[in-house]
Amino acid sequence: MPCCSQLDTHIAPISWTGGLDVGYFIWQSDNNTNQTFIQVNNYQEERVIYDVIATIYGQVEPDQLVVLGNHRDAWVFGGVDPNSGTAVLEEIARAVSNLRAKGWRPGRSLVLCSWDAEEYG
Repeated sequence: MPCCSQLDTHIAPISWTGGLDVGYFIWQSDNNTNQTFIQVNNYQEERVIYDVIATIYGQVEPDQLVVLGNHRDAWVFGGVDPNSGTAVLEEIARAVSNLRAKGWRPGRSLVLCSWDAEEYG
């Protein structure tokens, strides 16, 4: 029996809704006594992943961090999922690099992170 067809639809509380012109709903079961069992067939293996971390130490409060990051892997073809975040991160890195070349330092330390295996598999 499909799980979702057993759920009841409720209108979400107003405090849970956003600003879009769509309906906001909660799906839950108020009186369903059926049990659902899920079998997971995962396997563990070790793989090499690559994370890139760049730190620019702050001038005023170097122990205070501003962390910016994004994953760069995707489940399917290429960088379809993370490309907007990666583009922003790379543009920030380019701009900060240009400022550093002119002697600028941030007040707080900046940590730019690009990680792999966010969507491992």
